Amino acid sequence: MRKEHSRGLRRLLTLSAVLAALGPGAAISAPAHAAVGGSIVFIKAGNVWVAAADGSRQRRVTRNGRAGAYTSPTQADNGTIVALRGTTKIYRLNRKGGVLGRPLSAAVGLRNEGPLHEIASGPAVSPDGQKVAFYKSLLQGVYDVHTGVKGLNLLAVTTEYRNAVSGKKLGERHEPGSYLQSPSWIDNRRLLVFAPYNAFAPQVYVDTLGGGFRPWFADQLDGDSSFDRKLLDEGELTRAGDKLAAIRGTNVAGNWRGAAITLYSVSGLVTAPTAVCAVRATRGPLAKPTWSPDGSALAWSDRGGVWSSRVDLSRSGCGLAPRLVIRGGATPDWGPARA
Repeated sequence: MRKEHSRGLRRLLTLSAVLAALGPGAAISAPAHAAVGGSIVFIKAGNVWVAAADGSRQRRVTRNGRAGAYTSPTQADNGTIVALRGTTKIYRLNRKGGVLGRPLSAAVGLRNEGPLHEIASGPAVSPDGQKVAFYKSLLQGVYDVHTGVKGLNLLAVTTEYRNAVSGKKLGERHEPGSYLQSPSWIDNRRLLVFAPYNAFAPQVYVDTLGGGFRPWFADQLDGDSSFDRKLLDEGELTRAGDKLAAIRGTNVAGNWRGAAITLYSVSGLVTAPTAVCAVRATRGPLAKPTWSPDGSALAWSDRGGVWSSRVDLSRSGCGLAPRLVIRGGATPDWGPARA
């Protein structure tokens, strides 16, 4: 007891000395990168990895990525990981890399006979781990292994919902003339769905599984004209629903310098959110903005790796101080499970 009392007294005296040195009324603020809970799953060299939120304790989950690369990992609250492998199969994995159940056949791929082909992209598992959303691109033409999809024409993009365990189809969304993509769960029933190329219609929608599909907003930051619009894609809401992060602008290799992750203040899913600040692309295309479980920090990736920053919309520049936390990592997804 005496030792514990002595340690506590020394800590108290040290804190008092610091406050005295700073002067009357001074306060000690938390470090800009103070610990944030949860874990981040990400892709590195074709495999799925997991790490603590600050980038420590990095651990490889899969080891067969060279034979067929994994992409777009996403995690449920219980730690189950869902990732796409190739362009046709979606895998459920435990934290040690074990495959849970049979892989989900999401698309027919590019090598099937006939002029129509189909690839899957962007899987997102619901917080309860029971459902998975993804989008499928329907392509027409003759697939050439030398040119890849460059020799194909894009006909349609559809968002589809499946039971994550059985693979049973639960529904889909297809709007003629709109490419509905990048589904992102709001809760276990509702999702954000993006139509980035819409010029005269909303670009962000709210879809309720088994229910309605309604528009939310479109980009108008540069003016009222539809010709001033920028693309909006790959967005995610905080769990509290008070902040949105979405990639704005053309965000592809060779044309990414005007892209940014725009941070919005949200006051409901009926009125358009208010843009507050942005993270500009400086090292190639941006990917997968994802919020910490408590909504206090944001992670994303570019060619350098996975970055993270605290976010405070009330501060100048949202208090952003990006820090590279996972060198070489890509497409992060932040969840509450431990690394």
